[in-house]
Amino acid sequence: MDTTPYLSYVAQKYGRVCKIWFGTRPWLVVSDPDLVRKLASQSVARPLDLTTFLDTLTGENRHIELASAFFAHGESWRRGRRAFEAAIVHPASLTAHLPAIRRCLDRFIPSLERYAVSGTPLNAQKALGDLMLAITGELAYGVDFEVDFNADYGETEQQPRQHERKSRSAKANAAAAAAAAAGPGATLAHHCRETFETFKLENASLYVGLQLMFPSLAPAIRLLATYLPDANQRRIMTARSAVNAISRRLISQWDDAVNGGDAGNVKEAVDATVTVAAAPSGGAAAAAAAAAAGAKDMAEAAEKMAKAGPVGNGWRTVTADGRHRGVGGGTTMSSSPFREVGGGVSGSSFLAAMLEGRKGAEGPLTDLEVVAQSVTFILASYETSSTTTSMALLLLATHPGAQRRLLDEVERTGDRELTVELLGELPYTEAVLKETMRLYPAVPTMFRHARNDICLEHGQVVPSGTFLVMPTFNLHHDPTLWPQHDRFIPERFLPSTSTGGGGGGSDGGGEGGGGIGVLGSSHPAAWAGFGIGARMCVGHKLAMMIGKATLVSVLRRFSLSPVPGQPLPPAMATGLTFGPREGVWLQLGSRQTPVPELAA
Repeated sequence: MDTTPYLSYVAQKYGRVCKIWFGTRPWLVVSDPDLVRKLASQSVARPLDLTTFLDTLTGENRHIELASAFFAHGESWRRGRRAFEAAIVHPASLTAHLPAIRRCLDRFIPSLERYAVSGTPLNAQKALGDLMLAITGELAYGVDFEVDFNADYGETEQQPRQHERKSRSAKANAAAAAAAAAGPGATLAHHCRETFETFKLENASLYVGLQLMFPSLAPAIRLLATYLPDANQRRIMTARSAVNAISRRLISQWDDAVNGGDAGNVKEAVDATVTVAAAPSGGAAAAAAAAAAGAKDMAEAAEKMAKAGPVGNGWRTVTADGRHRGVGGGTTMSSSPFREVGGGVSGSSFLAAMLEGRKGAEGPLTDLEVVAQSVTFILASYETSSTTTSMALLLLATHPGAQRRLLDEVERTGDRELTVELLGELPYTEAVLKETMRLYPAVPTMFRHARNDICLEHGQVVPSGTFLVMPTFNLHHDPTLWPQHDRFIPERFLPSTSTGGGGGGSDGGGEGGGGIGVLGSSHPAAWAGFGIGARMCVGHKLAMMIGKATLVSVLRRFSLSPVPGQPLPPAMATGLTFGPREGVWLQLGSRQTPVPELAA
């Protein structure tokens, strides 16, 4: 059973606080909102062994993962958190990021016109995935990810699963080759997509399953994964290595732009950096590449990689001319320069803010931490934003009343340019996104590690070291917190406009307001779309800004209706995020087309 519905099931059967066994590990599952608020606030750290549920990364990839905002502890986590706050929380930072969002939307929205004209169903999840990848690429790195918005998002045939599994490797290799031929931005975009694909259960390495069953043997299992990788292990290592390597390459590009220096030497060092970091092959090859680059940080990285495995273990090897080749169908990354957009790498990008943060008095960020946080930015933004916005469009398509009300709000903006001030004038648009996140939280579970004994009610004590599991999904679907919890009623998140509250209409369109405390919940932990406590998503304001800008841009041009045969509610699956298993299919109409009524 999928993890999210399973945790909902155990809470209903055994109560809001219960212990379950996940493999050989006990989990304390807490669905009580008061206790969730207490535990999430008192227990800041995430359990390190949470990584055993996700992957079997080794070498430098493992070091970078542990330095990320997801898993970092202590001063390392605080430094990264402060850098995030400076880069994306301050109002001036949000204003600086909005032009990149507008640029991507200006390219994306016209590409959807062909679906409205032809009547071809649109896979909104796939289309919005590309949009969010383009946006996060610009915001994170200040470079063009070369996303092709003219790609086919209208394929309706679902391949049999068996054929899909057989052809997956060939498709991945073909996509990688096409991306490499297109340019470095497309290469980076490809490896970001690959990284997310590897989080899906069907794409997990067999070693992940072994870690789940035998967590105490995790070090030995990772060693086996290093020397005897299966196809999925090679896939995730190649994708992560490439993303990390290109991040280092962009650090060099930033250093060159800000500090001057010899561009030729920078390029030589960058090419060797890409080679080494994309090739956790260890030993002499890694050391030789680092020495050729003359880069101290890469020498240190190579030293770590030496522990990851021998040359020729099935990922990458370095050839005599300094290039690298893939073992078993790998691809070579382009060494041509990235096309910078907006302020570029040295401008308002998240990477630039992180690198500037190395000069701060609060403690310098290492290059490894900068790489880790940059990768975190993309991982935390791309999939969550595309899932939430595509599900919001589906809910609007299936609730015409809500779509009409949102259109009314959008029409009041006219054709004004999207600004921070304008987006702040859209309470119903924000309510639609929050209600979407309530029904389908992209991150359905919060994990914490009890660093000390924690006293609960009735004399109960959570021992130090306990693995705490707090399902956001359970809070969002608790009928004692949310009346009519399974219905889409955005009015829950609007101020009460009538004492009776109202039911939001039969189609969720809003007839009586439905204020907080009537159809909503006043409990501070009832809604945790962005988490709770110190580990709450630091980019929540940016995420909401992207979501609102996307909904407004789509609704200004198109009306939405569901595609016949689209499962309602859609089948969901839990990977890195909680999202639709088979896509989100929509029918687009021109903006002049009235919002269709659903058949009874």
